[in-house]
Amino acid sequence: MDLSEKVKRYAEIKAEISELKSEADGIEADILKASEADLQDTKFKSAVYSDNAGNAITVTNADNVKLVYPTMLKEIFGKAYGDVVRGRNLHLVRICKTLAFRRLQQGVHKGRQRC
Repeated sequence: MDLSEKVKRYAEIKAEISELKSEADGIEADILKASEADLQDTKFKSAVYSDNAGNAITVTNADNVKLVYPTMLKEIFGKAYGDVVRGRNLHLVRICKTLAFRRLQQGVHKGRQRC
């Protein structure tokens, strides 16, 4: 196999990998949606899905919320901003890790509470 054939084969493999990755991402999204529905209003944080051949997937849902717009924190928290946020540079904002704040943050993320 000369170099041009190897380049052609390499391109074919990369295309196949891309197609398979897209398919896998779609399947993963469907499984995550199913797990969110199955775990809603339960105390469980994980679900296991399997097929008849013995393959299994365990999905664990964690209540983590990432800060996307740190500049909005002053507007969201108003007068309580100084009690909740620590740090001078808004790009390096550190949110107090109190249990009450985490519950509030998770509730807002899941639509159960409003600010």
